[in-house]
Amino acid sequence: MGFSMAELFAKEGAKVVMTARGKEKLDVAVQQIRDQGYDVTGVVADNKNLDDVKRVIQTALDVYGDLDIVINNAAIGEQKMIDETDDEWLEHVYQTNVFGPFRFIREALKIFLPKNEGCIINISSVNGDRPFCGASYTSSKGAINTLKKNVAMRLIDTNIRINAVAPGATVTPAHLANKAGEQPGGAKMLEYSKHFVYFPGPECDPMDQANACLFLASDMGKHVKGQVIQVCNGAFYKSVQEVKTLLAYYDQPEETTDYSVICSFTPPKELGKCVYCNHCKPCPVGIDIGLVNKYYDLALAGDAMAVEHYRTLEKNADDCIACGHCDNRCPFSVKQSERMQEIRSYMGLKTR
Repeated sequence: MGFSMAELFAKEGAKVVMTARGKEKLDVAVQQIRDQGYDVTGVVADNKNLDDVKRVIQTALDVYGDLDIVINNAAIGEQKMIDETDDEWLEHVYQTNVFGPFRFIREALKIFLPKNEGCIINISSVNGDRPFCGASYTSSKGAINTLKKNVAMRLIDTNIRINAVAPGATVTPAHLANKAGEQPGGAKMLEYSKHFVYFPGPECDPMDQANACLFLASDMGKHVKGQVIQVCNGAFYKSVQEVKTLLAYYDQPEETTDYSVICSFTPPKELGKCVYCNHCKPCPVGIDIGLVNKYYDLALAGDAMAVEHYRTLEKNADDCIACGHCDNRCPFSVKQSERMQEIRSYMGLKTR
């Protein structure tokens, strides 16, 4: 997957620093991308080693003048059950899968925080949520998912974002080894966990994971923070029975799947009132309509801080283009386009 990510980002105009533990394979990968006319630099490094991590980041600064995006892709896959796992193996897996990303995140933030900009993407796994592989591997993916959330909280008031992509079955050497029972630990764990996985196929391609990373690193993902994007073709969403239950919806007659009657349950006294439910989302220009309404109502109730909070919103009522999209989706029949004009006038007076 790492090669596909490097190749795609290079094609999109990024200056790429690739890393690997083995020089021979790294040199081949770097040359393949250079032969396409793209700018890429290879660094032999192991994320277990702090000096190597620092050297990778320094290379980006020396060769390209800055660092904007970090993708933590290196990982060790395995299938050892808990009762087969000794401390040495646990340490081996965690050094690459957890401590390595931790080091890269920490060192990258030394560049990102001063300029208040940057993007970090951890390559997690569906195992972070549905742990059907080895005990060390699955718990390591759960760990970096939690780390990602913690870092996102730390960075909430910055323009630095951290997210994760969680691949499912993707055609890579590691996945093929899994299928053949050739990963450390063999295939015994899969005999226990196969009941919790539904896989209709087809398998994902490495470029599917690269595309998810590109989304998160681009302006398209600029408001995505602390999230995990699972790219698995639905294979690891639920257990087999749960998926069959969900799919049964499509076999039902139309009269049993028409839920429009729910809209008639709105209490008459609530009609015309915004309850901040966000059914009006998404706004074409990015206004958080529920939050704008909430701050307005709080301001009307005498909350002086509500006006200050309103002023910090990236988009507010001033940005409304009165397209009517929100009006059509509101289950409480609120004319939000008209209400935005009302809020604009009120908040404009209050912020002068």
